[in-house]
Amino acid sequence: MKAKSFLFWGIVCCCLLGFLQVRYRFYFYYVEQLQLFPFTWDYCLETCRQPGGLACWLAGFLLQFYHFPGGGALVSTGLLLVAGVFMQRICRQTASPAYCFLPALLPVLALFPLHLDVNYRLQGTVAFCLMSGAFLLYTRVPAPRWRMVAGWVSVPVLFGLAGPVAALFAGGVVVREVLLREKGWQGCLLLPIEMVLILYFSFRFSWQPEYRMVVLPDFYYEPLLKSSKIYWAWGAFLCSILSACLPAMRKDKRVSERVGFGLVVASLLPLFAFLVWMKNQENGVWMKNMELDYYARGEQWDKMIAGYTANSDIRALNWLNLALACRGELGDKMFHYPQRGKNGLLPEWDSTVPGAIVLSEICYQMGDLSSAQKFAFEGYVSSVDGNPRLLQRLIQTNILTGAYAVAEKYIRILEQTLFYRQWATEWRKYLYRDDRVEQEPSLGGKRRAWSKGGLYAVYPDLLKVWEQLAVNNPACPVAFQYLSGYHLLCRSLNRFDELHQKYYHTKVWSSLSVHQQEAVVALYQKTPRVWPGKGVGMKVEQRYGAFDQDMNTKHGYVNFRDVMSDAYGDTYWFYLLFKK
Repeated sequence: MKAKSFLFWGIVCCCLLGFLQVRYRFYFYYVEQLQLFPFTWDYCLETCRQPGGLACWLAGFLLQFYHFPGGGALVSTGLLLVAGVFMQRICRQTASPAYCFLPALLPVLALFPLHLDVNYRLQGTVAFCLMSGAFLLYTRVPAPRWRMVAGWVSVPVLFGLAGPVAALFAGGVVVREVLLREKGWQGCLLLPIEMVLILYFSFRFSWQPEYRMVVLPDFYYEPLLKSSKIYWAWGAFLCSILSACLPAMRKDKRVSERVGFGLVVASLLPLFAFLVWMKNQENGVWMKNMELDYYARGEQWDKMIAGYTANSDIRALNWLNLALACRGELGDKMFHYPQRGKNGLLPEWDSTVPGAIVLSEICYQMGDLSSAQKFAFEGYVSSVDGNPRLLQRLIQTNILTGAYAVAEKYIRILEQTLFYRQWATEWRKYLYRDDRVEQEPSLGGKRRAWSKGGLYAVYPDLLKVWEQLAVNNPACPVAFQYLSGYHLLCRSLNRFDELHQKYYHTKVWSSLSVHQQEAVVALYQKTPRVWPGKGVGMKVEQRYGAFDQDMNTKHGYVNFRDVMSDAYGDTYWFYLLFKK
């Protein structure tokens, strides 16, 4: 039977690990940055002092390893396997081993979708594993009297270590004992009374403000949200206990010696069907945003551009336009992609952590340090468990603006973590050293651009800020690309013309990109003789001639817009005339 168990769980491990790593690797990178885990004794003692604290601390410790390639898939698969193996051994205490595979798989399948829900706390799975281990120890106590004592002791201990999962333990014990009716089974009826007492003391000593955070799995989910998925694992555990205690399952255990590999394979069929269903439930837009977010963390602009797809949402478009600007290609390739107005360039502030990350990154890359710091701070204080990425941005911006004492405070926080400690230590060399900041190519230009022109506070008129940044630091064209691109997307060509007259043929604007030339043609379409002097090249002139001719000759086509889109969809003229 051991060989069949190894085969079964080996296949389950390979399927789960492969599926998670192939389909959801960027999800784990994203989730990892939603927690700041100080690896200190003080934090450990403070966390474990609360009900469910040990499970919370263990979950935070494990979640750190999502930082590494394959770490998220390995941690999730490992926890799910622990839950499944414990469940199998629990069922084997009453049922024939041959029939324990499928009941053991039920909690695994129920927990699996929760690991792919950004609002779920890994603490829930850790608590489930602790509860399963306690339940297994309970079933292995041979004497009925001492088994009941173990059950009574386990409920408060589990609540203290893992939280409301103690109620699931109590429910499982009641189901098992009522069905088996072994000697002294009536003692299990005291376990629900224990949970009532725990509920009373929770309110009495203000451990938890709501009953659902004491006896229900809502404790392991975002408190302001509700989801039915969080109840699946608890229901699966009770169903497994119930099925293992049925008379039909409690056959002669010698049947396990005769059972073939066919039963093992049959027990795996629900897993294969479930993975196919999970693949069909994937949110492609959501996953694409997490992929682009990961590339943005490492400033992998080429991969961000290559990873963009036409069916992506507005946030993916924000990342794309930033990557184009950082590559110096926004003016040449912006309309090669489906633009959606000014919000595709700079999103509106929605008071969310993902929104703060995008806005802080955009502002930082163009050199608007005050706004980058503001959005990073807003996002950091809005995050439930901290955010190392936003804390890194606060360190960078405070060093660049000369607020070294504040930056040092944030560095101390980040130095308490396992995997961001080295990064924080490397940034210590810039503290109180203006000369080092000025000499660093990636930092000196940003500081000089920010310090000129009084950009010390968040200014409400972003267009003026972008213009000033472009003038202060012509070597970094991101701000000016955003400025000119903003006017093109808003169709404010008069403002664009003012910029052209003011900065063309200067260090700020030495030459026109393709889309900027197209905007000049749109402005002066009735006076083509002035085009060359304003920077319009021969290729753009020729293409406009073809565009203008097709506008006149094909205007009566039923599919006129589609015809023009196929030929000129990558031009500013098409956006100007056809995009809403």
